[in-house]
Amino acid sequence: MNNSFGLLVAVCCIFLLSGCDFNKDSSKSAAVVKSTRILVPALPIIQDAVFELSPLYEGRRNAEVMEQLCGVARGMIKIEQIKVFLKRKGVDAEKIANDKDQFSLLLSNDQDAQVSACAAYLATSVLTTVDVSEFARASTAASKDGVPAMSTLEVDSKLLSQALPVKLALARTNADVFSQIAVQLQKTPGLTIPQYRERAKILFSQLSPHYLSYIGDNLPLRGTQYQLVQADEHRFSFVSSAGAVFEFGIDGLVFRQNGIVWYGGGKLLGHNYALDVGRP
Repeated sequence: MNNSFGLLVAVCCIFLLSGCDFNKDSSKSAAVVKSTRILVPALPIIQDAVFELSPLYEGRRNAEVMEQLCGVARGMIKIEQIKVFLKRKGVDAEKIANDKDQFSLLLSNDQDAQVSACAAYLATSVLTTVDVSEFARASTAASKDGVPAMSTLEVDSKLLSQALPVKLALARTNADVFSQIAVQLQKTPGLTIPQYRERAKILFSQLSPHYLSYIGDNLPLRGTQYQLVQADEHRFSFVSSAGAVFEFGIDGLVFRQNGIVWYGGGKLLGHNYALDVGRP
């Protein structure tokens, strides 16, 4: 115990005696730290940026409201129809007087903001836990031997065949647009992560009209077959006859095409896009 304490004192004395030299070099060390840069994968930064652009209603994603917003953004739904929709929701459209109201974007004349919000919502829809009710129907088993009837969800093959191609199209579109953003971000080395995130938000908003048009282009060919591999609270995965593998689990979305990681694990279109991040 005494030896240990003596060693501790000796070490402290060394630092005290060499204090001048240590302080002398501190400015150099600070300069080195200040100029240090690290390479960070672009994908999580872009993904976070797009999530920030996706609207929330009462703190949650709302598919019903976003369906209306996307309809307005694409010119398929008129403001009069939105007012009727809001009335059914118990919202007086005439009382939405400022931009801070959560429903104000539905009634806005800012189509660019509507398009950006719609694209962000669609992009993040494949980056969140899958709602199995999208392609399943409630089924109630008859009571038997005194056991009460139980309601369960059963996969509806028709709904499934409609949902899976859209998920593939969105995953492909994410890979396409996010890779374009990554390339642009690489042209401004030395930014901090928050600065890159803000830049990614601007770039995604600029590309959002293209995002919406790319979805149709990225739909699988007619006749493509799909097989659901797993669908529960832990993992959602399916494969297609055209070589696509879609998996969403604890690591988020991983989308492969013919064995190549198209999205996930830091990769976009099979490439690792890294950003030269400056330390503040």
